[in-house]
Parts: sequence; structure tokens; C-alpha cells
Amino acid sequence: MLSSYLSFTKSKVSTLMYELYTIREVVRQHDITLNEETEKEGEGKKKLVAFDSPELLCLTKDGGPLDEFQSRALKYPISYTNLLEFLKKNRQFFKQKPGKATYLFNSECEGKLPYNYPPLSIEMNLTEIHDDAEVWEFDDRFHGKDLIYAIIVNRTRKRVNLSFRGTASANDLMMDIKFLFKRIECITKFAGKDVKVHKGFSGE
Repeated sequence: MLSSYLSFTKSKVSTLMYELYTIREVVRQHDITLNEETEKEGEGKKKLVAFDSPELLCLTKDGGPLDEFQSRALKYPISYTNLLEFLKKNRQFFKQKPGKATYLFNSECEGKLPYNYPPLSIEMNLTEIHDDAEVWEFDDRFHGKDLIYAIIVNRTRKRVNLSFRGTASANDLMMDIKFLFKRIECITKFAGKDVKVHKGFSGE
């Protein structure tokens, strides 16, 4: 029973990473506050809207307050609760590719309210996981050419999930080819010499 639950949870967490990336990308591209300069200069042809509470996704113009880990991509964690709240408030702005963990901007959202639409699959995903987990790191800043990864911490179940997006670009493919393993000094110090890392993941 525990084994099947863990398998179910890993699958959901992995899917969640893909979904969260596309959700955040839609907000980055279409939120009026995050695109103020483009709006002022009249350069933008894309539709801009006012998303409700984008800070729940750690998306603000200044990036949010810094914490003690100043090198993080996220300036503060995104809790599952906050993510679910954001989606419930903004589901009219999203449409899902059939059969895909991918969300696009809904250009037909004019005058529509969240309750005009059924829950998104990511909402049901979060409800099924039903954990107090937090996304502690989510690096999608260079999604077009670099790896997207997430670190999800679940204190109740005492688990840390490290999730990587699969191959999605030519650069990813080049990293995949580097399939030999190597020792990383900082990892060897605490994990021992038997632990090796795929060269593609090591950044070589």
C-alpha cells in the first residue's frame, strides 16, 4: 500500500513540475503588472490581463523579498495551498492542451470569471496529493536552453523530491549524450566515493 502510494505521489509530483512551469510562463507573458514597460511603449501585441495574486506563484515585478539563500531562483517557497488558491482565482485565464501537462493562455477569457470554468486538472492533481508540501526551489528562468528543476519539501511525510524536466531542447539532447558518470567532490564529502552523477547533470 505504501509502495503504491509513493509511486502515485512521485508521478503526480513529476507532472506538477511540468504544469507549474507552463502556468508560471502564462503569467509571465500575460500579466499586465509584469509587462508594464511593454504596455507603455505600445510594443506588445499579446493580450495582457490582471491576474489575481501572482505573488502566490512567487511572480512579482521585483522578484519578492530575499531570504537567507540569496542564490535561489525562488525568493520564497510556493506552498501547494497557495498554488491551489491562485488557480482557483485565475482558472479563466488558462486552457490545457488535450492529454498534455501543458497550459496555454485562454484568449477568450474576456469578461469571464473563475467559477465559469470547471477545475483545471492541476487543481485536481493538488487535491489528490493533499499534502502540506512546498516548492522550495523552481528554476525555470532559462527554460528555452537550460534544465528546469524543482525541489519539493514535504515535512509531514519527511520527504524531499528533486524533479527534473525531461528533454525539451537541442541543448538538453547534448546533455543527454553525456551519459558517463563522475564523482562530484562536494557530494563525495558527505555521500562517499560510491555515489556518482551523470555528467549531463553535473554541468560538464
